[in-house]
Amino acid sequence: MEEIKKIFNKEVLILLRNIFFGGILMFLSLYLIFSVFVLRVDVFDQFKIKVSEYVPFPAVISNEGMMDYFNYVYLKKIAIGLSVEEFNNLIAEKIILNDYVGDDTENDKIEYIKTKKQNLKLYILAK
Repeated sequence: MEEIKKIFNKEVLILLRNIFFGGILMFLSLYLIFSVFVLRVDVFDQFKIKVSEYVPFPAVISNEGMMDYFNYVYLKKIAIGLSVEEFNNLIAEKIILNDYVGDDTENDKIEYIKTKKQNLKLYILAK
């Protein structure tokens, strides 16, 4: 036991802790920079699609869930002509229905959406 204490003295443990947390901080910083790049640059290329298969890029965040960037772009492309309010309602419905587990009848889905929309707050990060 004395040998272990000599090897892992206080300075070594502090150094290991700093390296560990520094690595986590560096990873989070790179993730933030890359996420901002994906969300702010209007390039829809294969590189970002491949990376997004492994790392999610949230474009819309709400208290009910999130929508990733490429689903947001897809909805934006098919929702041409909708007002901002109608588009936000569409996003809200998609996010709410991601968690929907129940009967597949249309009335049940509509009631579920109505109850969840009452307290829903959307934060759109993408442009």
